[in-house]
Amino acid sequence: MSSRLVLGLLTLALALLVRGGGAQAPPTETLVFPAVADTYADAAFPSTNFNTDGHLRADADPVRITYLRFTVAGVSRRPVLQARVRLQVNSTFADSGGTIHRISDTGWDEATLTYVNRPAVDGPALSTLGPVATGNVVELDLGTAITTDGTYAFAIDSASPNGVSYKSAASVVGQKPILVVTVASGPAPSVQIVQPPDGATFFVGDPVTLQGTATDMAGDDISASLAWRSDLQGDLGTGATVSATLVRGDHTVVAAVTDRFGQSSEARTRLSVVPRPPANT
Repeated sequence: MSSRLVLGLLTLALALLVRGGGAQAPPTETLVFPAVADTYADAAFPSTNFNTDGHLRADADPVRITYLRFTVAGVSRRPVLQARVRLQVNSTFADSGGTIHRISDTGWDEATLTYVNRPAVDGPALSTLGPVATGNVVELDLGTAITTDGTYAFAIDSASPNGVSYKSAASVVGQKPILVVTVASGPAPSVQIVQPPDGATFFVGDPVTLQGTATDMAGDDISASLAWRSDLQGDLGTGATVSATLVRGDHTVVAAVTDRFGQSSEARTRLSVVPRPPANT
């Protein structure tokens, strides 16, 4: 086999590999937020505040619950691909890293929180860690709890009597609590309406062909996912090409798409549907 042919085959394989790999995942950006408040409540000391403690504890015997609050900014409307709370372990004998919950109360004061006035752990379990070791940096997955900018509060409890201890924001060494949010950073899909042109007029009863194209941030064709809608008539169908019979009136027709990365985009065109004129016109 000639060297020129080998080179050609290698070039083709590389091009296919690059093209295939480029469509696997969107460009991402990682946002990091320190805890704006953190403390824990201890049933053994029900009236004591632990805000200045360098530890955050979760335990079943005695009951200890860690509370964390974060302020998220910069997500805007971008899809959140992953969100995790990152902590460093203090404990030596923790057979569970605890369970994290999102809680509805975001107004608690870390300087006055005690076991007596603690916020309710009223959200479902988001994730649970197994055994953890001293010095390990661990992450608790928040699933879909983070969706946009705002204030989020969490509680970590444990079903184990061999409780866990993490470093708090008051700790002078080690990893302090942070929230790590990964968002899609690429552009939204590109959508174009090919027909009808903006301002077109049709007669009542005429089938109207709606045709559009859409590509995602990786350059893949997603035209088949276009959803068509009229502000006057409602849903018109899905696909790159749709035939619809529209009611009389002025329509704003929207072609919208959401790609596999959660990014959305749309295009619009205006058209009119008027009565059919007499046959001899």
